[in-house]
Amino acid sequence: MATNTQSGGLTRTLTILLLACLCLAGPAHAQDTPERVEKLRGLLLDWEALGKLSKEVMNDVHRWGPNGPYQGVIRDQTAERFAIIETYQLQTQPGVESQLAAFEAQYGKTPQAVDESYAPLLNMEPGKRLPEALEELATKISGTYPVPERLLRETRAELAGLQTTRVQTADFFVTQAKPTLEFLEKARPDQRRPSLLRLEKELRFAVSFDPANAEAKQLLGVVEDKLSASEELLEAWLDEQVFPTPAFEFSGPGEKAELAAACLEWFRASPDWSGAKGEHPFHVVVSGNWVVAKRNILGQPIQWGLPIYLALWKDDKPDLARVFSLTMVTQVAVGVAKSPPWKTCFVGSSYPMRRAKAPGGDSPEAMPTSSSGSGSGSGTSGSSVEGAKAAAKSSSGFGGWTGLACCCTTLLLLGAGVGVFIAANKGKPTMPGAPPAPGAAPPAPGAAPPAPPAAPPAPPA
Repeated sequence: MATNTQSGGLTRTLTILLLACLCLAGPAHAQDTPERVEKLRGLLLDWEALGKLSKEVMNDVHRWGPNGPYQGVIRDQTAERFAIIETYQLQTQPGVESQLAAFEAQYGKTPQAVDESYAPLLNMEPGKRLPEALEELATKISGTYPVPERLLRETRAELAGLQTTRVQTADFFVTQAKPTLEFLEKARPDQRRPSLLRLEKELRFAVSFDPANAEAKQLLGVVEDKLSASEELLEAWLDEQVFPTPAFEFSGPGEKAELAAACLEWFRASPDWSGAKGEHPFHVVVSGNWVVAKRNILGQPIQWGLPIYLALWKDDKPDLARVFSLTMVTQVAVGVAKSPPWKTCFVGSSYPMRRAKAPGGDSPEAMPTSSSGSGSGSGTSGSSVEGAKAAAKSSSGFGGWTGLACCCTTLLLLGAGVGVFIAANKGKPTMPGAPPAPGAAPPAPGAAPPAPPAAPPAPPA
């Protein structure tokens, strides 16, 4: 484009100089016959009309052609851009073609023919000049537009570029479809159908852009056949999917049921995984032992990860559950314990299954009131969270730390009572083991004790 622009500028400059020289050269008034003036005026006005038409075409279609910003291939907003090209070709281009044909009928189709037609204006014999009445018009037109031959050639090229874009866009979609179809032969049925739907849409565009593209039509037929069979294959595949039941010896620290409950609570409280996005986590199972998620520069573990499986369902597909392979990770700190609170999770793979076949998935809210039947505490679903909390009272894992927290709370309460007693009996002799001051109100039955202090970190595994 830069070369064309420079060439056009040079041509225009030479044209202006030529016309200026003709205007200034020799006597002309004796030759200014009405016939010559009208002939030259007609050449100038047709030149100007062709220049205006060429400018309109450039503004309308250049960006859609091979030299425009899309380089002759439309990949984005395909429907909208196809509509623009199609509308222009059907409604506007016929009128443009008619005007170009009229110009060619009068002045010729080839560059040589056009140059010869404009020779009386651009290639005058030495000593001749333009009529004085046309000098201003000639200077204006020659300074605004390239020579007629170039205008005609470039306008035709812009119009042809629309068709080039259509052909190249169809070829692009065909080229993209081939490897995708090969990949889908090995893909899971749940991954296959969305890709087939996308391929069908793109190949329909390919056929619309270039109806003569036989390969696009053939591939579209293949995709449509595969789509027809894909729904039945997907339903059969979904019937076969089950929730994973990992068998391994958990080395701790913590209990699997308790850890799974903490994970499920985290997901239900997360706006990225719960109600705000129409998602409903309902079952978690621990799938492996603790792993190092992050180390510092000294190689020390500063973050631990716990592999799990999570099941959730979405509002838009309530009959299906999606099973995620995840790794829950702790906070980041030197000496961090292998325990909640969780900082975030790392997402692995996922797959769909029948919600009714997932543990706890047959409940209307996927929150059953009974245990998921995971045996030795390998998972939790629904209200099994409460069962896990009860298990937390045991002396091992988190249960031991919960007991320690309760002891600390009791000691704090006793200390507070002693402080009240001392304040009430200030200045009086006291004896070790003296009872609380008279009138001190005992705690109300069933009253919730103050929040316990944060549990100390769990000992290393």
